[in-house]
Parts: sequence; C-alpha cells; structure tokens
Amino acid sequence: MWWNKQQKSQHDFSVHPEFFLGAQTVAAGSIEFESDILLDGRYSGDVTTSGLIEIGNNSEVSADLNGRVGIIEGKYKGKAHFIDEVQVKNCASVDGSLESANILVEKGAQLSAKCKTI
Repeated sequence: MWWNKQQKSQHDFSVHPEFFLGAQTVAAGSIEFESDILLDGRYSGDVTTSGLIEIGNNSEVSADLNGRVGIIEGKYKGKAHFIDEVQVKNCASVDGSLESANILVEKGAQLSAKCKTI
C-alpha cells in the first residue's frame, strides 16, 4: 500500500515526498510522519506531519490534515490545519474547513469550506 517514491513535484517547491499513496490505492487509518506525504489515491482517516501534505489530482481524501504546508489538487473533505500555507489548485474540490497563515485559492477551484487565517 505505501512505498518510497523519490520524484520532483509539479509545483514551485522542490519536494521529494517520503511516502506516496498511488492513484489505484484505497487506504484508511492514521498517519503520523515527520516528512512530506503525497496522497494520490482514496484515503480516509487523519494525517499529521511536520512537512508537506499534497493531495494529488487523482485523489479522493476524507481526512483531518495537520501539517506545515498543504497542496490540494483532487477531491478533499475534512478539517485541514497548515502552519505556513495551503494552496487550493484550480482542479481541486474542497468541502470542510481550511485553517492556515496563508490560504491561496486558484481561479476555478471548487471551494465549499470555512476558511480561517491564523
């Protein structure tokens, strides 16, 4: 279900996620980690990391997220708290709540969420 994947992100960040959930994978549970995570499949539960959490374009995630930086491209439902920043890309669909120091929403994103800057 989980495996190491060293890849360069499509984003402005130079990101090499330590763990990757593939597009065809379905998983549930609780993840606590110290590094970057890329979820590109179906996941439910919660994720806590001191790094970046990226919700990939192929994803359907229903979870509580806690991290330093977030990038949401796919379908996300839940409560998300990011210390530095969260980016909601134009291909994203978000339902729930977003809390961060900076919240960036691209034109075209579907946002049905309570947003709070901290």
